[in-house]
Amino acid sequence: MEAQASGGCVVNVSSVAGLRYIGKPQVAYAAAKAAVIWSKKTTAVMYAGKGVRLNTVVPGLIDTPLVKVLADKYAGGDYKGFRKKRDEQVPMEKMGDA
Repeated sequence: MEAQASGGCVVNVSSVAGLRYIGKPQVAYAAAKAAVIWSKKTTAVMYAGKGVRLNTVVPGLIDTPLVKVLADKYAGGDYKGFRKKRDEQVPMEKMGDA
């Protein structure tokens, strides 16, 4: 990319778990997502002068079928309660949907 006159762009996807604790003991997952975020921030500074942009998209909490699986695992199957707790963690008080 740096050899191209127009530079280029790299986009990675991380998670809000890489920025803050989201209520589940997922240390390795959170550390991996934080590594994606910070490696792109550092690399972006290194390549900015060469016209290469590096960005990381960090979706918030999204209501997908996985939420039911997580409720079974972390909330004893209390899907409604687990969803309510996740909704409360979002500034708009409602998870996104897919």
